[in-house]
Amino acid sequence: MIGDVTYRCEQTVDRYRIATGAQARGLAALIVHGTGKIESLGRITPNGLKPYEFAIERGSADKREVAYFDWDAGNVVLHDGAIAPLEAPAFDPLTILWQSYFSPPSRNDQTFSLATTRRVSRYTLSLEGEETLAWPRGNVLTQRWHRTSEDGKSEAWFWLAPSMHYIPVKMRITRTSRGTLEVLLDSIRADATAAPGTDAEPPRPRDNTPANTSTPGAPGQGPDAAGQCGPTAPQVTNRTRAAGEGTAQSGATG
Repeated sequence: MIGDVTYRCEQTVDRYRIATGAQARGLAALIVHGTGKIESLGRITPNGLKPYEFAIERGSADKREVAYFDWDAGNVVLHDGAIAPLEAPAFDPLTILWQSYFSPPSRNDQTFSLATTRRVSRYTLSLEGEETLAWPRGNVLTQRWHRTSEDGKSEAWFWLAPSMHYIPVKMRITRTSRGTLEVLLDSIRADATAAPGTDAEPPRPRDNTPANTSTPGAPGQGPDAAGQCGPTAPQVTNRTRAAGEGTAQSGATG
C-alpha cells in the first residue's frame, strides 16, 4: 500500500471548497509528489460543481500553482499565465471525484474537460455495467465506469455507489509514474451543521436501492433537488496500493 489521503468537502450556501489533508498521499500523489496540498473552490449549481479556482501547493507555500476558470471567456488561465480553451462541462481533479455526488450521472457516455494547473485534457466516461464490491460495512452495489483520454494515453475505472450518492468506492488508474494505482474507499465522515467537528455515522450501503436513484435524508445526506449538498460536510478517506501494469482490464472485478 502506498498510503492514504483524506478529502474534505465544505459548503456555504452555493459555494464549495474541496481540499486534501496536509500531506498528499495515495491518489493525490498522482498530482503532488511528497508533501503538498490540493484545493478546489467554486459554486454548486443544479448541474453539479463549477470550479473557479484550482490550486496545488507542492511542498511549501512558495511552490503554489493556481489555475483560474474564466467561464464567461470560455478559458482557463494556467499557472504560467498561458490561456487554454475551456469546453464545458469542465472540472478539475478534485471536482471530478465529487461531481457524481452533487449530480448523479445518467447512463449515457459523458465527455468532459479536465483542467489542472498546467494543462487541459478531454476525457470520456462510459458505463460498463454493475458490480457488487466488498466494503468494510458490507457489500455495496456499484456502477463501473471506464474513462479514456482523447489522446489515448490515459485510462481509468471508477466504481460509483448509488446507495452512497455515487461516491467512488474504488478507482483504478493505469499508466501513471507509479504504474497502476488502485484506490479504495476506507471511510466517510459527515460533520453535522448543528455540531461542527463532531462525527456522524457514515452512510451504510443499501443493497436494494435502484442503481439510478439517490435517497436524500439518508445518513450522509446528499444533494437536494436544487443541486445543493445536505446539511453535512462529507470527509472521505481513501487507501491506495500499487499494482503491476496490465492489471486494469475492461470488466475487471473487485
